[in-house]
Amino acid sequence: AFFRYTRVGIAVRASAESADRASLLGVPVKRVQTLVWVIAGGLSGLAVLLRLPIQGVSIGAALGPALLLRALAAAVLGRMEMARTFVWALVLGMIEQSVLFVAHRTIIVDAVMFGLILGGLLLQRRQLLSRAEETGVSSWTSIREVRPIPRELRDQPLVRNAVGILFGVLAVMLVLYPLRMSQSSVNLLGVGLIFGMIMLSLALLTGWAGQISLGQLAFAAYGAAVSGTLAQHGWNFFPALLVAGLTGALVAVLVGIPALRIQGLFLAVATFAFAQASGVYLLNREFFPWLVPDEAKRVIRPVLFNKFNLETEHTYYYVLLVFFVFVVVSVRALRRSRSGRVLVATRDNVRAAQAFGVSPVRARLSAFALSGFIAALAGGLYMYDQHGLTSSSPILETLRGLIVFSMAVIGGLGSVPGALLGAAYLMFLFNSSFTRTTEAQFLGSGVGMLFILMILPAGLGGLLYDIRDNLLRRLARAKNIVVPSLLADVRVDGDGTVRPEEATLGDVEVESVETIEMEVL
Repeated sequence: AFFRYTRVGIAVRASAESADRASLLGVPVKRVQTLVWVIAGGLSGLAVLLRLPIQGVSIGAALGPALLLRALAAAVLGRMEMARTFVWALVLGMIEQSVLFVAHRTIIVDAVMFGLILGGLLLQRRQLLSRAEETGVSSWTSIREVRPIPRELRDQPLVRNAVGILFGVLAVMLVLYPLRMSQSSVNLLGVGLIFGMIMLSLALLTGWAGQISLGQLAFAAYGAAVSGTLAQHGWNFFPALLVAGLTGALVAVLVGIPALRIQGLFLAVATFAFAQASGVYLLNREFFPWLVPDEAKRVIRPVLFNKFNLETEHTYYYVLLVFFVFVVVSVRALRRSRSGRVLVATRDNVRAAQAFGVSPVRARLSAFALSGFIAALAGGLYMYDQHGLTSSSPILETLRGLIVFSMAVIGGLGSVPGALLGAAYLMFLFNSSFTRTTEAQFLGSGVGMLFILMILPAGLGGLLYDIRDNLLRRLARAKNIVVPSLLADVRVDGDGTVRPEEATLGDVEVESVETIEMEVL
């Protein structure tokens, strides 16, 4: 009744259908969205309070991923409709109590919920799309495409020297400086490179393909489990990592097929359920001993080419650096290729991409498989770094996966440097020597993350490129070079006249366009 008959409810429905059209009709979309968040938060808190006397669960556990998984399962099976979701919530409650009565294990319930979500997505028919979805235009406004250095300034000696100096400093920091670091510091830096590869997989999937994965660490966990099991059975280093990456790609395809065939954020729900079920059940040696390596057997790092002993932290760090550079170069090459342009086109406008013969499901599934391969490869390297995979490993925790996604957003998903800045921010928070300060603890909290995104909507990567563009504007002004890509948008009057005072770049004035003649053939 609230959403159907009240003015606020109608405004909420209008904003959900098409935020742009609602804004044109005078609906305060931002305030409506804030109100929806407040109502949803209040209902979530009420649900937890009502659950406590029945389940007898502490507040910390009740607010964990397990409770969220049950709510998402009801929403998916109810096709995001209130009446159906309410009915399915009752049904899932009875299923949960039945499973607990028979198995007496809550982890079995998480696995059942994951199976129900995948089954519901697989059996769900394509539903009617909203007006925003019918147009095919994406509402993905948090991703800002990073433009390369303008062609007019690319050959300037100052720009070439600055780029060379930047790469030289990075090379010194990553190649030479670790030689002066301690074993523990080098190990921490190597873990940062591993998480940097996971961030790059998120940049590929979320930043360019426009699909959200909340369980990217779970694919890394599968790579760690497979590579650890193969290593304990005598497999060599590189074949074990290759099989681990292929396993991650295969698992990503199996999870993505039910979710990506339907328009919406169902992949986020499916990957979240997948991460929760994997951490407590699917990657539990009690249930799948053939998949998870034995914790009692320590995985020994091999000697590569009978020369490089990976048991030393510095040697293994440089192996990680080689893999890291390979992933960075491969991802950047993919973005510049036709496949990368197809992913971005599918993200921005599905209908326009379909008009050019692009299959959105196939493109997104390919991106998901490739991101799963990269994450699983990073997981295999993490397993060798930690000499095995234990039940308390952080890559098995669902909440850590959410933190990794949050760090990727803070770093900036639209570019490779943004994803790497997210990894650096993550390692900064995980380093206990840094997080002892009050400022670091605030930046690592949820409020701190929201504060950063409020100031920097495009993330740290967006700030980096804003600084670059400002420096390029100053260079163009000093050299009297007009760079159209660095000019801000100018106002054009109804007669087609561009105001010259608004189309200037420092002392360089852009000639105004008096009239625009159009000839219809």
